Amino acid sequence: MPSKALPVKIILYGEGHIEGTGAWCYAQAIKEMGHEVLLFRDDYKLEQYANSFFWKIIRRLNGRQVLKQHRNAHNKALLDTAAHHNPDIIIILKGLHIGKEDIKKLKRYSPFVVNINHDDFFSLNKNNRSKVQFNAIPVYDYIFTTRQVNVPEVKKYNNRVELFMFSYYPLIHQQFRLSKAASEKYACDVLFIGTYEKHRAALLEKLMTNFNVALAIYGKGWDKLNAVSVLKKYVKSTQGLWMQEMSKAIQAAKITLGFLRKENRDEYTQRSFEIPVSGGVLLAERSNFHQKLFEEGKEAIFFNPADDTELRNKIIWLLENDAEREKIREAGHKKISEGKFTYNDRINQLVERYHEYKR
Repeated sequence: MPSKALPVKIILYGEGHIEGTGAWCYAQAIKEMGHEVLLFRDDYKLEQYANSFFWKIIRRLNGRQVLKQHRNAHNKALLDTAAHHNPDIIIILKGLHIGKEDIKKLKRYSPFVVNINHDDFFSLNKNNRSKVQFNAIPVYDYIFTTRQVNVPEVKKYNNRVELFMFSYYPLIHQQFRLSKAASEKYACDVLFIGTYEKHRAALLEKLMTNFNVALAIYGKGWDKLNAVSVLKKYVKSTQGLWMQEMSKAIQAAKITLGFLRKENRDEYTQRSFEIPVSGGVLLAERSNFHQKLFEEGKEAIFFNPADDTELRNKIIWLLENDAEREKIREAGHKKISEGKFTYNDRINQLVERYHEYKR
């Protein structure tokens, strides 16, 4: 539905050109709500750092930063775009390359320059943060963080900060009338869609040793598995699943796992919303946020990631109790679909802060 607020012009900095990403979903929501959105790629003039092994090494040797001359060219192009369009709002997603002086210059052409960070500002994964990003925190007009733990931490440097929850996009994340082919293609007992991480692999390897369930794994990096890993035969794709295909797989699976990233201090993720609203049964790592969001045992099931026995027992119970499992599927879908957890809700939240800031 269109936003009740007057239309605004927004420059969205990020991966908005890649279909299915969070940035792309924000862009779609902005347009649907009657606002104008202009996309600026976060890899513009920096593509070599993703495509060239040589430049990846250069970046690593440079403290995980792109070279200054390349960052300057990137930021000048962003500044030129802002000068040409004079947007009401500039949204910087993550902003690893956008520094303090860059934000000050952008504010000449826009009254509201904000940061939305889907990662932890203080992540233990150094690829998810940068000194350039950190030094810019104080000069943003507003900081929107997806992590509650970041709110008091960021407030030490910028008191205009608030929780900006992960979301789902209804045109992708929904229940479909599955064809016979889709049901057969994605049918499994346990599904995981997400990137490879050592602790995830270790837990699943312990789980699947002498455990006869149909597991399906989709996600980047799972080719890193040891050649003799018990998980090898369960990896369906190392490219992941995107758009409606992801939702169809979730819907066809009996159970879908929701892992958290320890390095990012996750207490929930986008999957916490995408799985239930797509008609999946969410079996997720237990956290304070998950326990506040869902009624445990009725809307979702949780497990301790340090205890593969608990995870195994939860899977066995769900697979043996069809009626209870389907009640959880329905209740989880109802909880998320009736709440304010869409990208439209988040953009409304941001636009409201813009109008408050202008007063």
